[in-house]
Amino acid sequence: MDRDPTLADGSRDFKLVDPDFATGGSERQTPSHQPCCAHPCRYLICPAAHDVGVDEFREGVGDAVVLDPGRRISLRHLGTEATTGGYEVNATRWWRRIEPLVIRPARALAIVPIVVSALAIGLILVSAWCVSAPALDIAVRASTPQPAIQFGVDTFAFANENRTIYRGKPGLYPNWCFVMARAISQFHRFARFDPVAPRLTTDEYVERVRQVTARAPWRAPLSPGERTVIPGYGSLYELSRAQERAVKAGLTGRFLSWIHWTNWRVVFPMPGAQQEGVARETLAELHAGRPVQWLVTNLPVLELNHTVVVYAYRADDRQLIDFIVYDPNDPASPGTIRFDRQAQRFWSARLYNTSVGPIRAFRMYYSPLL
Repeated sequence: MDRDPTLADGSRDFKLVDPDFATGGSERQTPSHQPCCAHPCRYLICPAAHDVGVDEFREGVGDAVVLDPGRRISLRHLGTEATTGGYEVNATRWWRRIEPLVIRPARALAIVPIVVSALAIGLILVSAWCVSAPALDIAVRASTPQPAIQFGVDTFAFANENRTIYRGKPGLYPNWCFVMARAISQFHRFARFDPVAPRLTTDEYVERVRQVTARAPWRAPLSPGERTVIPGYGSLYELSRAQERAVKAGLTGRFLSWIHWTNWRVVFPMPGAQQEGVARETLAELHAGRPVQWLVTNLPVLELNHTVVVYAYRADDRQLIDFIVYDPNDPASPGTIRFDRQAQRFWSARLYNTSVGPIRAFRMYYSPLL
């Protein structure tokens, strides 16, 4: 080349690398800049402020490669003048066809799960320090409230049936635990039972159940006059025992409960502060008279990936808090999940078909995002 290349406006803020550089030959570049890569092509032109590797370039059909990030690259056969993305570059050699840089979509998509996971983990960790619930010391010293619901009254009479335990059973009702647990809160907030009112047909009960469960479980409870009336029965337990087929038909959304975006939390270990935050928030909700749905797991043990509804607690020992739960798998008796304040850890003290041992707990369906 007979002179240093320049941009049309006189700027020299770019780099030009001779192909001989790739094989140990000479290199021409603007003063005070280092070559951005070593690539076997006729010439390589890129902004001086952009240091990249060979993998970020794509070879053209001709004898050159031009990197112009974020711009459409074009080249005209104008002797010593070529145009790349709006910049004019003076050179002394003829240029042939140059193909624009292509950013592969697969590379961009590959980082999406990582970014989403990182943001979600950050949200959970931050929430552990941002909960508005009072400290555990204050909560356990307060008088124990009445249970938020009554087991055997405000719970279902039928069970979510485990495929392994009930293998081959006709009419098996499996994988409905998330929907059933969520419905406990929905009936608690949005339904009213009237045992003296005339009973309805099966199809009418199906529709009433759907009306109740169509409301988001995190919404504020309705006043008695606004609630969906369930006539002919005095409780959810009575309704689900006498109208089991209608209630099951009215419960919907099983598949969506499987793929809820927060279910991925079960694969990550959680710090003790986050688990203590779950305990604190749960106590605050119980003192306000509201049951709390939990997602519980003991992964990597392949035993427990389930949901329960916390409706009461005991704190006889100031270091241990026993949360009393309704388990959709066990309509006959309540379960117990213990929180050890010193270890900041939950334990499955009594949970249907689950070994005694450490577990992790997360709140579910208490906001549009969580």
